Amino acid sequence: MFYKCNSEGGAVSIFNFIRYILYSLIIFSPIAFGSVPGWAKAIIHLIAVISASLFLVANILNQHTTKSQRIDLYLPIFLISLVVIVSAIFSVHFETSLWASFLFFDYIIFFYLLINIFYTRNQLRQIVSTIIIMGFFISLVGIIYKLSGNNFFSWEYENKLNPGRLTALYVNPDHMAGYMEMAIPLAFGFMTTGINNLKRFGIIIAIFMMFIALVFSLSRGAWLGLASATIFLVLGFKLHRRVNRKMLITMLITLLIVFMIILSSPMVIKGIRSFKDKFDTISDRITVWRGAIDMIKDYPMLGTGPGTFGLVFTQYQPPGLNRHYTMAHNDYLHFTAEVGIFFIPVAIWMVILFYKRGLKKSKTKSRLVKGTTLGAIAGVTAILVHSISDFNLHIPANAILFTILAGIGVGPSVNRHMESRFYDTMNNGR
Repeated sequence: MFYKCNSEGGAVSIFNFIRYILYSLIIFSPIAFGSVPGWAKAIIHLIAVISASLFLVANILNQHTTKSQRIDLYLPIFLISLVVIVSAIFSVHFETSLWASFLFFDYIIFFYLLINIFYTRNQLRQIVSTIIIMGFFISLVGIIYKLSGNNFFSWEYENKLNPGRLTALYVNPDHMAGYMEMAIPLAFGFMTTGINNLKRFGIIIAIFMMFIALVFSLSRGAWLGLASATIFLVLGFKLHRRVNRKMLITMLITLLIVFMIILSSPMVIKGIRSFKDKFDTISDRITVWRGAIDMIKDYPMLGTGPGTFGLVFTQYQPPGLNRHYTMAHNDYLHFTAEVGIFFIPVAIWMVILFYKRGLKKSKTKSRLVKGTTLGAIAGVTAILVHSISDFNLHIPANAILFTILAGIGVGPSVNRHMESRFYDTMNNGR
């Protein structure tokens, strides 16, 4: 019995350590320029391996008392993993596909860990708060740079490509905006969970800072994504009587008014015009999409292999574009071109199960679970819409946040029995 208490306490300590690793990952990934550089991806690989290894050790110590959480999404995730593995084996460039596959499986590890080791209300609050704080910090850095004109980071070349656009810690302003459009709905949802007035005021400040950063990114895809998330939030909370709908609607209307005022300012109008004249017009992206479709036609079953789009697309890029495209600027076409058409039905099935599970979970009486679940689903909705015209899911920091929001949205509800057991085990293991 003494050994059992100590083994359970050891497992709890390991789970706590893994949680702090995931908090650190949320902080690190956007600070490392969206984790686009190779060294940042290497650190993500290392974090995934260490976290998974520790989780296995904790389960060995606690194998009689802990069971893996089962959700409907495991089967489609397994099938997509199988598609990725087979496509990588027959890739046009195996080494590139191997590293891209490792990154894909890193995300699966983080998703699995999230739904299996975050089972108390305090743990849920901590991870949501970490995301909101990071969104605030990123937007603050971007706004300071916008006002001062002093870029203390190293993306001068990209800033020349995007004059007047707010990039903050990211290489590309569209991807900085992608982070914001996921974090803002989560913050809205968290604000409805019965927190005290001081914390609510802090979240309101964070929302407005993130919103201003998103607007000045001049990312049209992010604007559309946030609009979709807002519609989802309004409809989602309208179904629940216990939510302070007047406060929520007032905040949303205020943000809409602020958005219209900012959008009509001469500085934003000038930035939109200069941006439209130089890069990435809608017609350019449609041209790229046509090339990606031709690529899919030539590699329909297995694709070209994960991570190989930029290598192969040189043969398919239509003439007349002003630069070489290494991304399809449409995540759905991009993934299909790389791993084949079997990705499409499995991805649709996964999305359907995600919304079905998430909306069912949101019917709980817990305001915390309800608010964070709807906020997380709204954030996922935003990036799914934005991904029609961009490649946010190929930016590791945003893909990690997407994975975490998906885990919050469909993971098991906060279980009071598990929460009580958690604290009992903590006390017994000391």
